[in-house]
Amino acid sequence: MCVTCAAHDKTGGGGQVDFLLYFYAFAYFICASRKLLFAKPVLARHSKEKDVAMMRYLSSFVLVSAAFVAGCNISPASAQSDAETKSEAQALANTEKMTAEALTALIKKFDEDALVQGNAVQFTLQERDLLLVYDESADRMRVITPIGNAALANEELMARMLQANYDAVLDARYAVANDLIWAVYIHKLSTAAQDDFLSGVAQVVTAAETFGTSFTSGAMVFGGGDTSGIHEDLLKQLEEAAEEDAKGTGI
Repeated sequence: MCVTCAAHDKTGGGGQVDFLLYFYAFAYFICASRKLLFAKPVLARHSKEKDVAMMRYLSSFVLVSAAFVAGCNISPASAQSDAETKSEAQALANTEKMTAEALTALIKKFDEDALVQGNAVQFTLQERDLLLVYDESADRMRVITPIGNAALANEELMARMLQANYDAVLDARYAVANDLIWAVYIHKLSTAAQDDFLSGVAQVVTAAETFGTSFTSGAMVFGGGDTSGIHEDLLKQLEEAAEEDAKGTGI
């Protein structure tokens, strides 16, 4: 990187630094030119001095040219424009982050009776109780629904749950906590897009309904079956409910 470019990077345009560079380079250019023009070529030592003066003249010419080209290519206006573009992109990224309030509003589009309690939202979908739990400080959220008593699950059933976690329930999961078997969807809060969240809710419900049979979230079924159609119908209902509410509120 040339001196002028470095000065631009450090000063965000560097107009004052450019002026000083041009001034010193031009002064050096004039001094070298005077020595070159008034040197006496008749003496050997003067001939040597003339060679040195010629080198200084060429060096100063290159310096002035480089400074001028750098000044033309990098302007304070372009640097300011880049900074504004980055600032606007950052602001846009911040406005697109998902929040707990936005998720709560989304849930109430398909369950108006959803109950908010602290950092949790209890709601019902297809006669199944679900719970959204979030932690804004940790930037995490999860949707859960109970399936049954974990004490009733034998070793074979537990193994089948783990197999389903690997290849069938996809974004949802089967889990055991507090002596219960759960269907769970876990995601980072700030990056949970509306489509991701609705898909996660549908997968949790489907995973709970198919527990003990196909053990799947319905989003993708290897080998075919009816579960995929059930999941698609449920997801379509959720998306339609969200779209109708958005049209009604003008969002």
